[in-house]
Amino acid sequence: MKIDGNNDECRDLYRTQSIITNPGRYELYYKELPTNINRLCEIIQGLFINFKYCDQYDIKISKERIGESNLRYVSKILEAVVEKNADSILNPRENKDKLLVTNRSFAVLLVSMIRHFKIPARAVCGFFHDTSEQWESHWICEYWSKKAGQWIKIDASLDAVAKDCLHIKNEGYRVPDNRFLTSEQVWKDCRAGRQKDSIFGYDDKTGLGFIRGNLLRNFVTANRYEALHTDNWWKFKNAKDMKKEDFEQLDNIADALLSRDDSIQRMQELFETETDIYTSVTGRIKDNYEVGPAEEKERLKGTVLMNENQKIRRDISLKQVNFDTYDENYVVVEGAKHHNLKNINLRIPKNKLVVFTGVSGSGKSTLIFDTIFAEAQRRFLVGFSPFVRRHMEKFEKPKVDSIYGLSPAIAIEQKQISNNPRSTVGTITEISDYLRLLYSRVGTPYCLSCGQPIVKMTPREIALSLFDKIEKGVRFTIYAPLIIASSLDCSTMVNRAFQAGYCDIKINGSIEHLESQMNVGIETESTVEIKGDSFIIPEDINQDVKNHLIDQITESIRRILEYGRSTLRIEDEGENDYLFTTQLVCPCCHTGFPELSSQHFSSNTPLGMCPACGGLGIQQSIDEKLLIENPNVSILDGAIKWYGNLRQDNKTTWPTGPLDVLYNHYQVNIETPWKELPENFRNVILYGSGEEKLCYKSTLGNRASYKPVKGLVPELTRLYYETDSEVTKKKYGQYMDTKLCDACHGTKLCEEARHVKVDNKAITEINDMPVSEVKEWIKGLYEKLEERLFELGEEIILEVYNRLCFLNNIGLHYLTLSRTAPTLSGGEGQRVRLASQLSSGMMGVLYILDEPSVGLHPKDIDSLIKTLYKLRDQGNSVLVVEHDQEIIEKADWLVDVGPRAGILGGQIISQGTPEDVALDPNSITGQYLSNKKNVFIEKKCRKMYGDKWLVLKGAKHNNLKNVTVHFPIGKISCVTGVSGSGKSSLVGGILEPLLDKLLNGGSEKIGSFEAIEGWEHFDKIVNVSQAPIGRSPKSNPATYTGLFDKIRKVFAKTEYAIANKLTYEYFSFNSEKGQCKECKGVGQTKVEMHFLAEIWVPCTECGGTRYQSKILNARYKGKNIAEVLDMDVEEALELFSEQKDIVKILQTFKDVGLEYIKLGQSATTLSGGEAQRVKLAKELSEKTKGNMIYILDEPTTGLHFNDIQYLLNIFDRLADLGHTLIIIEHNLDIIKSADWIVDIGPEGGVNGGRVCAEGVPEEIAEVKESYTGQALKRITK
Repeated sequence: MKIDGNNDECRDLYRTQSIITNPGRYELYYKELPTNINRLCEIIQGLFINFKYCDQYDIKISKERIGESNLRYVSKILEAVVEKNADSILNPRENKDKLLVTNRSFAVLLVSMIRHFKIPARAVCGFFHDTSEQWESHWICEYWSKKAGQWIKIDASLDAVAKDCLHIKNEGYRVPDNRFLTSEQVWKDCRAGRQKDSIFGYDDKTGLGFIRGNLLRNFVTANRYEALHTDNWWKFKNAKDMKKEDFEQLDNIADALLSRDDSIQRMQELFETETDIYTSVTGRIKDNYEVGPAEEKERLKGTVLMNENQKIRRDISLKQVNFDTYDENYVVVEGAKHHNLKNINLRIPKNKLVVFTGVSGSGKSTLIFDTIFAEAQRRFLVGFSPFVRRHMEKFEKPKVDSIYGLSPAIAIEQKQISNNPRSTVGTITEISDYLRLLYSRVGTPYCLSCGQPIVKMTPREIALSLFDKIEKGVRFTIYAPLIIASSLDCSTMVNRAFQAGYCDIKINGSIEHLESQMNVGIETESTVEIKGDSFIIPEDINQDVKNHLIDQITESIRRILEYGRSTLRIEDEGENDYLFTTQLVCPCCHTGFPELSSQHFSSNTPLGMCPACGGLGIQQSIDEKLLIENPNVSILDGAIKWYGNLRQDNKTTWPTGPLDVLYNHYQVNIETPWKELPENFRNVILYGSGEEKLCYKSTLGNRASYKPVKGLVPELTRLYYETDSEVTKKKYGQYMDTKLCDACHGTKLCEEARHVKVDNKAITEINDMPVSEVKEWIKGLYEKLEERLFELGEEIILEVYNRLCFLNNIGLHYLTLSRTAPTLSGGEGQRVRLASQLSSGMMGVLYILDEPSVGLHPKDIDSLIKTLYKLRDQGNSVLVVEHDQEIIEKADWLVDVGPRAGILGGQIISQGTPEDVALDPNSITGQYLSNKKNVFIEKKCRKMYGDKWLVLKGAKHNNLKNVTVHFPIGKISCVTGVSGSGKSSLVGGILEPLLDKLLNGGSEKIGSFEAIEGWEHFDKIVNVSQAPIGRSPKSNPATYTGLFDKIRKVFAKTEYAIANKLTYEYFSFNSEKGQCKECKGVGQTKVEMHFLAEIWVPCTECGGTRYQSKILNARYKGKNIAEVLDMDVEEALELFSEQKDIVKILQTFKDVGLEYIKLGQSATTLSGGEAQRVKLAKELSEKTKGNMIYILDEPTTGLHFNDIQYLLNIFDRLADLGHTLIIIEHNLDIIKSADWIVDIGPEGGVNGGRVCAEGVPEEIAEVKESYTGQALKRITK
């Protein structure tokens, strides 16, 4: 939109902050600023001393202090002020704490403060007449006075000292008209001869060349790039060096500045077209902008570079990538600004193990996942055609200037691999694919009828095998068994054999010689075989004779097979029998066996899946225990849940029909309790009467019908599987239970696949074995597989073995190949994917991993590190987000992101080798690595309410071996043990669902156990996980904790809200009453892009505030509801200091280390650790009634040492309140700080499931059999 050139638009240009005047995060210091201009000048004078008059204050100029006068950005000026003294800026500083600055700093800070109130203000560069004849370069501020209807010139640097030196007696800080001239006025006057150019400048630096510099600075400043007094990017020129075009250019600039109040458009267009000025200014300020805060950079993008009112031209040359300085040994990131990243520049060495660490929410994942990986994936997709890209996942372009040196990238994150129960450890790692191929190639089928092995061989293979099976010098005879379908068929076959020269047959073991064709029928039950040739293998035989004999035997076998229908029996003189087949037919019972491909060994294909369960291994079936609600009463009184109490009205007995008919037919008393009814009668009710029909009469009694009773179980089962309604399915589903499939017994495969074995093991047995056992089995198979099969299976066996080794080495030895993906933890899933990548053998790949140590016991960390090294040594770059100290210390390169989380993070604090970072005093991580800091809570003797314990007896779930465990009530207990030892089975599989059922009425399935004691001491159980606090972008910390409801009530009590009848519902962006009609309270609208990722842009209606304009008019202490949601916790504490119920919740946020998060920050942007602490903050802020038991599963996931300290403090606080905490954990800082430890093990899988030790940490450290104890002993030495 072009600017028309009126005064309003000129004033609007200077009403908002520029990139230079934006205070950024220091705007909070503006909250209490007065609107009086003179008072603002006095506040600034309390912060600054004019460099020119420092001798008046007895201050000496040092090199260090010279830099204070060259601070370009207001945010940096305020940062320097606060560093010297963090008090409110309303408080004057002592002279030693004031900044030494020029009048330019006075001017731009005053402009910034005035613009804060949306009053038009601008800095002006000109010349001030001091006491000498010269006019020196000088900066002032102009602001628009609505009352006076004109621009008012103010000089904030005119304090008492300056006025005295300049002999100015005016009250206030208005600039005397005869003491200041703008640069454009001076230029025009000197060019016209009205002034001498020699009087403008300093000492001998005067003349048109000096005036030119000031004019250009004022031109740049007028276009909202407030220049420094030292800026000279357009090079100094004396009058004699200037050409005609130079003077024309400067004349045009002076004219544009003089007329800007009437035509701002002219000035802006001139600025754009003067490309030598425009590109040097915008380019340099943008390039140097990394020193400014993130908020200013966002404003640069949204307000300055993209402001339609200014119509600033974009120079595409500034965006061109320069590869001249690119180093191929590094991934180079320049200007990363995604989420909270503060314009990061970073060089990451390639083919190294690079660990990124930092507090939770500092920006680690944003940097390597949302920036580096996202850009790598986006570039990969660009290589596809638009048609292909349209059907692929779209990746948002990250906010980054450039990334050089990217390789193809693979991200292995900590998220559930799949919710599909068909996805297993075997399918993810492709081990199942190789095993299917192995079984289809070298597997031996076993007869479905008699269980005999079926080995399909060619005639020559049979002949060769006879040399191995039959002793030398022993005669053997070949027989062809006939399959008798009828006596006529048998006679036909025998006669054909007689005609071919076979004169002997064996019937039921007796040889009969045929003189002529047979006409006598043979009974079908008889065993009939045609006798073929006999051979003797000589004891001494050379190769030629052997080959000739093999050829003879092969030909004899081939001929007789025409009658034996692919089966043979070899009988030697020792009456030893050998059965052979040339087809998949059982040589004993002649039952056929289908030709199987690799698909037959997959439960995910129609060929291989069990037809009964569809390849899932389980079936949903009615459980009669769920149908019978109370066996102690009769059906009439509600014994069967489906019927309910039949004595009440409007109850139906469908589908069994009128019960009196059943009772009368079977002569049973209708009042008999269910458990006392005859078993056959109960079966009729549940399963129907089968073929037996009962007589049913109509209600009028004149018509009878005979039909069987259907039965509850089959009818409810039918209805469950036939309905498409989720509501109806849920209704019948309450009586269903998941059981192993009766047909395949949970193996998922069809019968034929289950009858194929390799080394006497079916593929279903291999799938159910732990990885460590499968590894030993495949190793043994490689060593003993017979040669003819070894050639077919060698390559497959090696692939399987390598993949199993990788799984074993990263601590997943306890998993079975049939373990389904939904049951894997985030850490297990990540390591499973890592194993599949290791086995691929790829080189030149950029691997990005998210905390691979999650779920690993300290015992297994070393194996993981070796795995990461192996991935690196294959020629790959490995980037890892990690908090485990051992992995951090073993990294090739360490990057510490921080210093804090959220808006206070996003910077590279330190980088280098772990040793370098440990010595960096600025790095929090370094302080922990160097042991200057340690995670610690003071051990307390907690007050016990008697001798109270929670005891779980006889736990037998999964691999638990009938264990009994004890947990002290009111203390912090840790459940420890290696991966797969049974911790989750104990706590997550039995204890949590059991207590949830007893205390909260939960219905989750509970694992097997015998008894529980002490649960009556608790009132409620809470699981505090790292799962998101909400899936919707509208969810935020304020809504989750109930804080938002309280804030809305405060706004509903404001004068404006009461006058306009705005109840608290109007202040919810989820309510139609107050939310923006356009974006429905989201604050953004989605723009569909055909070949690119969809983008979200601020709503044009509400400007991203989410609310209707009338709602935003309601203010509490000057802030509207949208501004409150944009506040961080620290700011909100100050604003709502008088609202006790709000302060209570906000204070708990601060206590758990979340003072930096914004109240309205979307839940989807919170890290796992942040989400968990929000939940803990909610628990701490609520009034809990009674004793609580908190269950936490690895709460340190994603947490830095510093975050763990916060977490421990919270645990300590909860325990002090008398609550009980049971924590599954591998982190030694948490374990050593616990009151009680239950160590499960000693190994994972079948070798775990026992209690290795119970006791306080000091006792566990002395248990040699406990891996946890060994680790504790190492760190407590």
